[in-house]
Amino acid sequence: MKHWLFALLGVLAIAPTASAHTLVTPDRIMRAQNNLTYTGLMVINGVQRVRIFHGPGMQLRQEYLNPAGQLADLLLSDGQTRWHYSPADKLVSVTPLEPPVSTDERLSLLKQNYDFQVLGEGRRANRPVVIARFVPHHAGNLVHLLWVDEATCLPLAVERRDGSGALVDRSEYTTIHFNPTFRDQDFRFNVPMGCHVVSTLTMLAHGNPQTPTPADPRFHPQPPRAVPPGYALVSWQLFMSNNHVRTFDWRYHDGLNPLSVFAVQADSQARVPSEAKTVQVDGHPAYLLDNEGEHLLMWTAQGTAYTAVGHLPEADLEHVADSTYR
Repeated sequence: MKHWLFALLGVLAIAPTASAHTLVTPDRIMRAQNNLTYTGLMVINGVQRVRIFHGPGMQLRQEYLNPAGQLADLLLSDGQTRWHYSPADKLVSVTPLEPPVSTDERLSLLKQNYDFQVLGEGRRANRPVVIARFVPHHAGNLVHLLWVDEATCLPLAVERRDGSGALVDRSEYTTIHFNPTFRDQDFRFNVPMGCHVVSTLTMLAHGNPQTPTPADPRFHPQPPRAVPPGYALVSWQLFMSNNHVRTFDWRYHDGLNPLSVFAVQADSQARVPSEAKTVQVDGHPAYLLDNEGEHLLMWTAQGTAYTAVGHLPEADLEHVADSTYR
């Protein structure tokens, strides 16, 4: 581990008490993220401010603010539907809310793939916190450093760093209030006048790894035969995109990080972005994009166009792609 961690602890950490060490566990952290209700102001990467309303039953409101403090984007989940409202474009996008990965399943993967370490104590959002981290067993997965609220076990700040110690992203609550009284309209979306509403996808089928995928004679792609170490298939979806393209989505998880692999018929492949880098996989061209540590790889194999997206090294995604040629 690079010197960034030791420098950080030298400034912020003191020896943790036995009670803090006992109370802050992976189980409590994950269940706090799912079950607590709260409001707060989050700062992402030191720049983007977001007002958060976290309600019960998968209800979530995220108000992204511009530098003047006005609403720039709104993401709202009411428990069944996800709404994305862009005031500048007068556009509302609507998608069905996919079932979440169960807490028990994520915890099982988390404990298989990461070591949990309590490092010290500090303060965030004017509250006492325990500093902890998740260290991956498999090279290429990200280190997660957390400042966990002692009273609730909710992470008040999270940093993700790669194996060299380079910062990938950071989010932090500057203010937070637990158990607020929500208004009915906090998680209800009313389409503003003059907005254009689009449905980005129509769900055709979905299931878990034990559920057989639909036998569609027109399009029945095969999932990759290999995924990075520690990742397991947790769900799949078949949907129709808003441009009428039938799309499979296999969703993998390692307990902390998701990996998605999308598949469409080769003649429906999306346009390759001009900024993509061309790489070779099994002697075939593939196209790589890097968005602040999240890699996207596009390739075509066996008449199917694939896209893999995840916070993984380029070599790991190329290994996924290579397995579709075998």
